[in-house]
Amino acid sequence: NVGASKPEEVGLYFAWGEVEAKESYSWNNYKWCQDGSSSKITKYNTNSYLGTLDYKTQLDLEDDAAHVNWGGNWRMPTKQEFSELKTECTWKWSSQNGVWGFLVSASNGMSIFLPTTGFHNAYGIDHTDDQGDYWTSTLFAPTSSYYIIFSYNSSSIGNRDRFFGQT
Repeated sequence: NVGASKPEEVGLYFAWGEVEAKESYSWNNYKWCQDGSSSKITKYNTNSYLGTLDYKTQLDLEDDAAHVNWGGNWRMPTKQEFSELKTECTWKWSSQNGVWGFLVSASNGMSIFLPTTGFHNAYGIDHTDDQGDYWTSTLFAPTSSYYIIFSYNSSSIGNRDRFFGQT
Protein backbone atom coordinates (compact mmCIF):
# COMPACT_ATOMS: atom_id res chain seq x y z
CA ASN A 1 0.00 0.00 0.00
CA VAL A 2 1.32 3.41 -0.94
CA GLY A 3 2.60 5.13 2.18
CA ALA A 4 3.07 1.90 4.17
CA SER A 5 6.45 0.66 5.35
CA LYS A 6 5.27 -2.84 6.37
CA PRO A 7 2.91 -5.30 4.65
CA GLU A 8 0.31 -5.01 7.42
CA GLU A 9 0.15 -1.20 7.32
CA VAL A 10 -2.75 0.54 5.59
CA GLY A 11 -0.72 3.37 4.10
CA LEU A 12 -2.42 6.40 2.59
CA TYR A 13 -5.93 6.91 1.24
CA PHE A 14 -6.47 8.41 -2.20
CA ALA A 15 -9.50 9.44 -4.21
CA TRP A 16 -9.56 7.63 -7.54
CA GLY A 17 -7.26 9.39 -9.98
CA GLU A 18 -5.60 11.55 -7.32
CA VAL A 19 -1.99 11.13 -6.25
CA GLU A 20 -1.93 12.93 -2.91
CA ALA A 21 -3.68 12.02 0.34
CA LYS A 22 -5.90 14.65 1.93
CA GLU A 23 -7.84 15.34 5.14
CA SER A 24 -11.36 14.73 3.80
CA TYR A 25 -12.97 13.10 0.79
CA SER A 26 -16.10 14.37 -0.95
CA TRP A 27 -17.29 15.65 -4.31
CA ASN A 28 -16.52 19.16 -2.98
CA ASN A 29 -12.77 18.54 -3.10
CA TYR A 30 -12.47 15.85 -5.77
CA LYS A 31 -9.89 16.84 -8.37
CA TRP A 32 -11.80 15.66 -11.45
CA CYS A 33 -15.13 17.35 -10.87
CA GLN A 34 -16.28 20.92 -11.11
CA ASP A 35 -18.63 22.82 -8.80
CA GLY A 36 -18.42 20.20 -6.02
CA SER A 37 -20.88 17.92 -7.74
CA SER A 38 -20.77 14.66 -9.62
CA SER A 39 -22.75 16.36 -12.40
CA LYS A 40 -19.62 18.01 -13.85
CA ILE A 41 -16.79 15.54 -14.52
CA THR A 42 -13.63 17.05 -16.02
CA LYS A 43 -11.56 13.91 -16.74
CA TYR A 44 -12.32 10.22 -17.26
CA ASN A 45 -15.73 11.02 -18.64
CA THR A 46 -17.81 8.71 -20.84
CA ASN A 47 -21.15 10.53 -20.45
CA SER A 48 -21.83 13.72 -22.43
CA TYR A 49 -24.37 14.94 -19.85
CA LEU A 50 -21.54 15.28 -17.32
CA GLY A 51 -19.14 17.41 -19.36
CA THR A 52 -16.52 17.09 -22.05
CA LEU A 53 -16.00 13.52 -23.20
CA ASP A 54 -12.55 11.98 -23.19
CA TYR A 55 -13.67 8.30 -23.12
CA LYS A 56 -10.78 7.36 -20.82
CA THR A 57 -11.49 4.24 -18.78
CA GLN A 58 -7.99 3.54 -17.41
CA LEU A 59 -5.97 5.92 -15.26
CA ASP A 60 -3.22 7.84 -17.00
CA LEU A 61 0.11 7.20 -15.25
CA GLU A 62 0.25 10.81 -14.02
CA ASP A 63 -3.03 10.14 -12.14
CA ASP A 64 -1.96 6.76 -10.74
CA ALA A 65 -1.03 7.04 -7.04
CA ALA A 66 1.29 4.01 -7.11
CA HIS A 67 3.17 5.22 -10.19
CA VAL A 68 3.53 8.83 -9.04
CA ASN A 69 4.53 7.95 -5.46
CA TRP A 70 6.79 4.96 -6.18
CA GLY A 71 7.96 5.64 -9.74
CA GLY A 72 9.48 3.08 -12.08
CA ASN A 73 7.05 0.48 -13.40
CA TRP A 74 4.75 0.66 -10.37
CA ARG A 75 1.06 1.22 -11.09
CA MET A 76 -2.33 0.36 -9.68
CA PRO A 77 -3.81 -2.97 -10.78
CA THR A 78 -6.58 -3.05 -13.38
CA LYS A 79 -9.98 -4.59 -12.72
CA GLN A 80 -8.92 -7.56 -14.85
CA GLU A 81 -5.76 -8.06 -12.77
CA PHE A 82 -7.72 -7.94 -9.50
CA SER A 83 -10.22 -10.40 -10.99
CA GLU A 84 -7.36 -12.75 -11.81
CA LEU A 85 -5.94 -12.37 -8.30
CA LYS A 86 -9.39 -13.19 -6.92
CA THR A 87 -10.00 -16.27 -9.06
CA GLU A 88 -6.51 -17.70 -9.59
CA CYS A 89 -5.10 -17.34 -6.07
CA THR A 90 -5.87 -18.79 -2.66
CA TRP A 91 -7.30 -16.28 -0.20
CA LYS A 92 -6.80 -17.04 3.49
CA TRP A 93 -8.17 -14.76 6.22
CA SER A 94 -5.29 -14.27 8.64
CA SER A 95 -3.56 -11.89 10.99
CA GLN A 96 -0.12 -10.41 10.46
CA ASN A 97 1.42 -8.63 13.45
CA GLY A 98 -2.05 -8.16 14.93
CA VAL A 99 -3.67 -6.80 11.77
CA TRP A 100 -6.40 -8.78 10.01
CA GLY A 101 -6.57 -9.21 6.27
CA PHE A 102 -6.13 -11.77 3.52
CA LEU A 103 -2.97 -13.62 2.68
CA VAL A 104 -3.30 -14.08 -1.08
CA SER A 105 -1.09 -16.88 -2.43
CA ALA A 106 -0.36 -17.90 -6.02
CA SER A 107 0.53 -21.37 -7.25
CA ASN A 108 4.11 -20.20 -7.90
CA GLY A 109 4.66 -19.67 -4.16
CA MET A 110 4.43 -15.86 -4.28
CA SER A 111 2.03 -14.13 -1.88
CA ILE A 112 0.82 -10.73 -0.77
CA PHE A 113 -0.87 -9.66 2.44
CA LEU A 114 -3.84 -7.31 1.99
CA PRO A 115 -4.71 -5.73 5.34
CA THR A 116 -8.14 -4.42 6.25
CA THR A 117 -8.10 -0.77 5.31
CA GLY A 118 -11.67 0.50 5.34
CA PHE A 119 -12.36 3.68 3.44
CA HIS A 120 -12.38 7.43 3.99
CA ASN A 121 -15.35 9.61 3.14
CA ALA A 122 -16.70 13.03 4.18
CA TYR A 123 -17.42 11.67 7.69
CA GLY A 124 -13.99 10.15 8.32
CA ILE A 125 -12.44 6.68 8.14
CA ASP A 126 -14.73 3.67 8.56
CA HIS A 127 -14.43 -0.16 8.65
CA THR A 128 -10.66 -0.28 9.25
CA ASP A 129 -10.91 -3.42 11.41
CA ASP A 130 -13.15 -5.56 9.28
CA GLN A 131 -13.04 -4.56 5.61
CA GLY A 132 -10.49 -4.00 2.85
CA ASP A 133 -11.18 -1.47 0.11
CA TYR A 134 -8.63 -1.22 -2.73
CA TRP A 135 -9.01 0.83 -5.91
CA THR A 136 -8.34 -0.59 -9.34
CA SER A 137 -7.16 1.70 -12.13
CA THR A 138 -10.33 0.95 -14.12
CA LEU A 139 -13.31 3.29 -14.46
CA PHE A 140 -16.76 1.75 -13.94
CA ALA A 141 -18.91 4.72 -14.97
CA PRO A 142 -18.21 8.46 -15.19
CA THR A 143 -18.78 8.96 -11.46
CA SER A 144 -17.52 5.64 -10.06
CA SER A 145 -14.64 3.21 -10.40
CA TYR A 146 -14.03 -0.46 -9.75
CA TYR A 147 -12.53 -1.59 -6.48
CA ILE A 148 -12.05 -4.82 -4.61
CA ILE A 149 -13.80 -5.12 -1.28
CA PHE A 150 -13.34 -7.92 1.21
CA SER A 151 -14.19 -8.95 4.74
CA TYR A 152 -13.42 -12.11 6.70
CA ASN A 153 -15.94 -14.22 4.77
CA SER A 154 -16.05 -12.77 1.26
CA SER A 155 -14.34 -10.78 -1.45
CA SER A 156 -15.81 -9.19 -4.54
CA ILE A 157 -15.28 -6.48 -7.10
CA GLY A 158 -17.68 -3.59 -6.85
CA ASN A 159 -17.85 0.07 -7.76
CA ARG A 160 -17.82 3.18 -5.63
CA ASP A 161 -17.97 6.94 -6.17
CA ARG A 162 -14.55 8.19 -7.22
CA PHE A 163 -14.24 10.77 -4.45
CA PHE A 164 -13.92 8.16 -1.66
CA GLY A 165 -10.49 7.76 -0.10
CA GLN A 166 -9.22 4.20 -0.46
CA THR A 167 -5.90 2.39 -0.67
